[in-house]
Amino acid sequence: MKRFCCCILLSIDIVAHASDIDTISSMNESERETFVLGVLHERESKLENFKFVLTQEIFAGQKVIERQIIEETRLGNKLKFHGKALNPLTGETMNEWTNAWDGVTSVEETKPSARYSHQRGSIDNSEPRNICQTQYNGMLGLRVDGMRTITLSDWLEETIKNKTLNEITIISKDNRQLVEVHAHLLKTTHTRWLLDPACGYMPVECSLDWESSGVNYHNVISGSKIQKVKDVWVPMQAEYRGHRSDMPDNTSRLDYSVSSFALGTIQTADLAPPIFLPGAEAIDRIEQTAYKITASGEKDFIPLYHQETGVVTTGKEKAGDAFNGAKDPFGARHPKPVAGAAGLVEASDRSQWILTGAVIATTALFVASAALAVRRRRMVKP
Repeated sequence: MKRFCCCILLSIDIVAHASDIDTISSMNESERETFVLGVLHERESKLENFKFVLTQEIFAGQKVIERQIIEETRLGNKLKFHGKALNPLTGETMNEWTNAWDGVTSVEETKPSARYSHQRGSIDNSEPRNICQTQYNGMLGLRVDGMRTITLSDWLEETIKNKTLNEITIISKDNRQLVEVHAHLLKTTHTRWLLDPACGYMPVECSLDWESSGVNYHNVISGSKIQKVKDVWVPMQAEYRGHRSDMPDNTSRLDYSVSSFALGTIQTADLAPPIFLPGAEAIDRIEQTAYKITASGEKDFIPLYHQETGVVTTGKEKAGDAFNGAKDPFGARHPKPVAGAAGLVEASDRSQWILTGAVIATTALFVASAALAVRRRRMVKP
């Protein structure tokens, strides 16, 4: 019955938006840009309060090497991300973490698990990468770049401003009339977004094609099994595939399956950041400190050591140069205690984002705006 009702709703929307195709076809270039920006802004405004739960599967060839259960919550510019990495064979929780972003500060915790014996935490002033690296968010138009924190409408505005928008056209694919937004960076890089007017201009596919040193790359993410949640169409499944011409048998693959999607139910309390409990080890990128939480809940600050300069800082001292090039005081990678002082790591050892070909290619999917990648900010994680 639910599927039958969904088909009726889709049929109604197809009729309601059929005239949009004729309207867009009659528009000039500037009018099309304004129209598509308007419908994207309208769609994004309806997605300012949501919560979804999905399963992400990371493949190596045809084999699932990690399965992740992801719960993402949004209220305005606030986002919360909870992830759990499972062993695909045993179902054992290998890693579990939470990121909370209030638009200014992000707080992250990693719970004790098979990979970590105690709670680990970090505080930063940039949005957690988990949000933009979860490619399903691209099918929502929430994040469209694997490196930056921009929405689909932001991206379109950038391409218009930077004159990298090639054209907005109507195409036919899979018996559907779709709006194609085609942008290009240089001569060899092309990004194409397909929007479905019959589903409220829901993104149904994004592809990136480019050439480098004689090798052709083709990455695509697409949504399927669409469902209407209140008055917004969303895909309940999505898949990412990455190809390169010199390795035709090596396809990068990520699969997403949504188990629940809710709109308008989120309260401010649902976005509360995690709390560091006694025994936790934390890194504060903003205050440039590292510390452990004592049994009484106080911060026991750890001295920081910089290998190149030999500078040792103490307590809460803000020593930016020492902090930025230091090593991890908690041994996330290779602990190197020197003269009783610990160091602080700048790069992440986040096991949930395994640097397989799949994840590397995932990051590459939305680097079509490579000229803008200089905006990336380095993160500190436990």
